[in-house]
Parts: sequence; structure tokens; C-alpha cells
Amino acid sequence: MKDAFTGRYTQFTYSTLDKDHGRVEERIYTALRPQEVLDESQYEPWRNMSSLVQVERLVTFSDGTERRDKQYYLSSLPAEAVERIGTYIRGHWGIENRLHWHLDVTFREDHCRARKACAAQNLNTIRKLALAIVSQRKDKLSIRKRLFTAALNIDYPKELLKFDVVV
Repeated sequence: MKDAFTGRYTQFTYSTLDKDHGRVEERIYTALRPQEVLDESQYEPWRNMSSLVQVERLVTFSDGTERRDKQYYLSSLPAEAVERIGTYIRGHWGIENRLHWHLDVTFREDHCRARKACAAQNLNTIRKLALAIVSQRKDKLSIRKRLFTAALNIDYPKELLKFDVVV
């Protein structure tokens, strides 16, 4: 797929420039029509694919060093909608990064020592469920404080789960 982005085919491009956290990050989104790039036999299994997408990122750090990388995607959106494709790709990574930040910082997932069979995957699922439950609550407490309160107060988890148990 990398070879397709050499300029031989019709390209649709969109670029963004972000200055944040002491670095400048330029993203260039390039989309191609797969029917132009692939022959009929290659394209047939991918009939619902409407574009091939390359995202090239150039990050310049405050000390002047640079990092360049490329990622590739398949999309059901037409290549002409490259701006929307870029927005979706960027939005997806924002969600991913926020989720993993909470799992690592709040639940210290990177320090988990579970190694047996599916233990790590099972714990990850439980953490995501707990995160989803405490995130639904709209009060002034942080997620970490909600979890701490739930550990100390037996009624708080019931509130989070909206149980009305009469004892």
C-alpha cells in the first residue's frame, strides 16, 4: 500500500498543524481511490472500501529534533472526504489516549503483575467496566476519588449502579 502514495494516482490531501506540549506536529492526510490503485482481483474482496489513507506526521520538538512517521488506513468514506477522514482518525486516537491514561494513572494498569492465562485481559475488562460506571456519575469528585469513596462507603457503589435496595 505504501507504494501507492507516490503521486501517480489522484490524491486528496488535508493537513493540520498543532503547537502543544513544547512541540509542533504537522499531519498530512492523503486519500486515494482504491479502484485507481488496485487491479480488479485485488479490489474485489474490498468492495466496501472507498479510500486508502496515509497519515504522515512530522513532529518537531523544542530542542530542534524531528520525528517523522507514516500510518495507513482503509476507509469506507470516499477519498474526497479526506478532511472528515482526518477528523475521525484524530478523534479516535484522542479517545484511545484518554482511556489508556485513566487505566494507567487511575488503576496503575502498567504495574499489574497478572501473568496467568487470561488474567490480565480479564482485569482490563473489569477496570474498563469500573471506569465506565464511575464516569457516568456527574458530580465534583474526580474518578480516583469516586473509586476511593466506593471502596469506603458501601452505599456509594449502589448509588453509582442506581440500585434501590431496602434493608
